[in-house]
Amino acid sequence: MMPDNGSAFDAAKLQTFPGISAEAFQYPDDRKATSAIQQLPIFPQILKTISGGVLEKATRLDQISNSFRLGPNQGRAIYRLFVRAAEILSIDELPEIFLASGAVNAYASGMKKHTVTLLSPLVSMLKEEELLAVIGHELGHIKCGHMANKTLASYLAGFGAEGIGAYIPVLGPLAMQGLMVPLAHWSRMAEISCDRAGLLVVQDPKIVASALAKIGGWSEMPLGEINFEALEEQLQEYDQADDTVFDSILKIKQSFDSLYSSHPLTALRIKKILQWGESDHYRSILSGDYPRAEVRADGAGKAHCTACGQLLAAGSEFCPTCGARQSVSAAGPHCPNKACGCPLKPGQKFCTKCGTDLNKLPPPAESSPAVPLA
Repeated sequence: MMPDNGSAFDAAKLQTFPGISAEAFQYPDDRKATSAIQQLPIFPQILKTISGGVLEKATRLDQISNSFRLGPNQGRAIYRLFVRAAEILSIDELPEIFLASGAVNAYASGMKKHTVTLLSPLVSMLKEEELLAVIGHELGHIKCGHMANKTLASYLAGFGAEGIGAYIPVLGPLAMQGLMVPLAHWSRMAEISCDRAGLLVVQDPKIVASALAKIGGWSEMPLGEINFEALEEQLQEYDQADDTVFDSILKIKQSFDSLYSSHPLTALRIKKILQWGESDHYRSILSGDYPRAEVRADGAGKAHCTACGQLLAAGSEFCPTCGARQSVSAAGPHCPNKACGCPLKPGQKFCTKCGTDLNKLPPPAESSPAVPLA
């Protein structure tokens, strides 16, 4: 049960973002790392092998036998937060949410059937608004289309390259070893994207930062609330630790040590979310200026992947089976250069990002209307 903190936080009063696309908040390096992994020759075969196969079924059986599924009649307080977070992020098709025992953690899982799992020590230590930020973070993974990569990363963590390699004919464990470093790099970038999703849900950077601090080891019981100004001084010291050769070597060693880490350094992660919370990018989303997701639906009104035909959950930016990016239309005019897509202002003659001459463009061809996911 979440502790009663006596705060005036009211999730019902939070702003929602109808039809928001993950592109609105996704960290650019997350998209780059996702593209890099998808271009690896071994990735399609690995994805095909693990998609809906015995590993996912085994994970599902373990989940329903060792945890509690929350809903309107089970764990209602947390479930209401879950529903509210999904509403804010414009996720129409709710995944399942479970509560399990374990460490201070939470995670999203599943390629074809998405779930969010909260571990009870985490729930016990967080305030309501901090827990909502964590839930928003995990829903962010689903919103960003991270689930194929996350599922693969979780299998590698649980079974190792040898264990997963046994399921893949010809390629085997050696191919899996070659995927581990780029997959870990992608995971670190993806966490930053989802911290932003958590911020969009709670709409206060310090709530997200406080949750991250507690997950990273901070305890309010003996220590009180974290002092972010003191933390900023600590981070400045780290940034300036290039003054000597010795300090530089230590930072390089730390970078090598984190090659296989799935999460960014805690203090740096807190710094990034506080910075994004002060950015024009974040403020523009709050003002309603953000990309909206659009895909074409079938005759039954269901959205399918444009590459492999897989049925898509509402708000999906990437296919959970093949990883293909789905079409996105920005709110308002945007650069027609497919490699750019920068938002345009009325009367603009050239794209400020790629330099495209907007005066020389032919009139747009007529096309069938897209069906918004949310």
